[in-house]
Amino acid sequence: EAPLVVPESGGVRVQVWVGAEEESGSRELTVYASAGDTDDDRPWTRHATGVLRAVGRSGGTSLKEWPPTGAKVVDLDGYPDHAADAGLGYGPVFQGLRAVWRRADEVFAEVVLPDGVEVDGFGLHPALLDAALHAIGLTGDADERGQLPHTWSGVRLHASGATVLRVRLAPTGADGVSLTVADGAGAPVATVDGLVLRPVTPEQLADGEHGDALFGVDWAPVPQGDGDLPTVAWAEPADPTDPASLADLTGLIEPQPDFVVVACPDTSASGPVTGAHEAAHWALHTVRTWLADERFEAARLVVVTGEAVAVTPAPSGDATGPDTSGGSHASGGSHTSHGSDASDASHTSGEAVRNLAQAAVWGLVRSAQLENPDRIVLVDLDGEAASRDALPAALATGETQLAVRAGAISAPRLARIPKSVVDDPGFGSGAVLVTGATGTLGTLVARHLVAGRGVRNLLLVSRRGEAAEGATELRDELVAQGAEVTLAACDVADRDAVAALLAEHPVTAVVHTAGVLDDGVLGSLTPERIDTVFRPKV
Repeated sequence: EAPLVVPESGGVRVQVWVGAEEESGSRELTVYASAGDTDDDRPWTRHATGVLRAVGRSGGTSLKEWPPTGAKVVDLDGYPDHAADAGLGYGPVFQGLRAVWRRADEVFAEVVLPDGVEVDGFGLHPALLDAALHAIGLTGDADERGQLPHTWSGVRLHASGATVLRVRLAPTGADGVSLTVADGAGAPVATVDGLVLRPVTPEQLADGEHGDALFGVDWAPVPQGDGDLPTVAWAEPADPTDPASLADLTGLIEPQPDFVVVACPDTSASGPVTGAHEAAHWALHTVRTWLADERFEAARLVVVTGEAVAVTPAPSGDATGPDTSGGSHASGGSHTSHGSDASDASHTSGEAVRNLAQAAVWGLVRSAQLENPDRIVLVDLDGEAASRDALPAALATGETQLAVRAGAISAPRLARIPKSVVDDPGFGSGAVLVTGATGTLGTLVARHLVAGRGVRNLLLVSRRGEAAEGATELRDELVAQGAEVTLAACDVADRDAVAALLAEHPVTAVVHTAGVLDDGVLGSLTPERIDTVFRPKV
């Protein structure tokens, strides 16, 4: 779930938890780590989870014929420099790759553990296995460079003590490989049914320290299962001339599918503001109608959006764009933006969020999921046919929120934010605009910017400005701490008023805390209540 980075000095404490044996004979496995040599208050990070099962050491596939017939030699010139170029600098123990061959989609590698490295105590020495995986990035598959092993499945150990390995790697699906591992004589050592790689940024590897309590959303690959795929039916709009109309569900009753899919209409032609209102209204009407229809109690509704969330990691130095995480029902939180033009950074983590209007649907439907467990699934697709074709496999994973990109399936997970990112919020040296600044949240933010972030120029905006209760006291408090503070009255939902404000007071960063709270359970929400909350937020 997160790379375990060993610091150049000091140590890392590691805990491995093995659960009680279940009826199936399996046990849960969890790996935690915390920076530092001694027991202190530093947080523990969960790095990996898994399932253990005792299966014995028999079986496996031999690799007696070596090198394999018909396999062509791959040039190793530049190894291991290519890994360093991708931000992965391997020490001498991990540089055991000696030869690579390729035959069609298959890759064969020979790896050797350096002299003097003991294998006692290991089933399979980790440096030896890791070196075998380096062959993936040496076969012309540039997309594999800068990636690390992430999701393992079907791992079995057949023999211990190997110092030389013969390895066969074969593709499994769009984003994985299987491994057949033998010793120097070709006798079976290990088998891996599936291994999924994932990109790792240099920032994740450069700094092992994380903030104590700040988390973000990370999209992790989800392996596809081997079981039967569920039945899936796409519902078409009831009125073909009105794509926003609710789908006609009457033709889907017999035989009833496992999942009924409705696609959120594209409201982008209405503009980002009106489009967000229209998309949220559609989602509210669709979900409420579905939940009220007793004919579909055994089925699950799948709400599909198109590129409404960001999945891939951000390139180094990219600005943070609009938050598409949504909110609880129609309530709003705060959002921070920086840069000269936030409209040029319409993404949260690198991948463009091309449909900001539908991003609002995610916030509303996620709240509906919490109120109605096991009734609704959220899926975000790109425009590729492979992603639409992969929808049944995605739904078979049991995840309630999914994204599919080029057929590859991901699900959101919480991950700690690197300390380097926490310490550099990117406010710049100019003025920082805080909207809703005289409210409870805005006041806390303003104080934190001055005392905790060293901001020295604040533009504090609310609808009443200086006339708001506590406004002048807040200004005087911040000025006494060395800040230059301007209070202004402005309705941030009034585009012309905001334009005039920024023309008079240029800013380099914005913290948007202005909002109206009018939340409630799904059954009590109305389009009018959504519009009231969306006005200052959207």
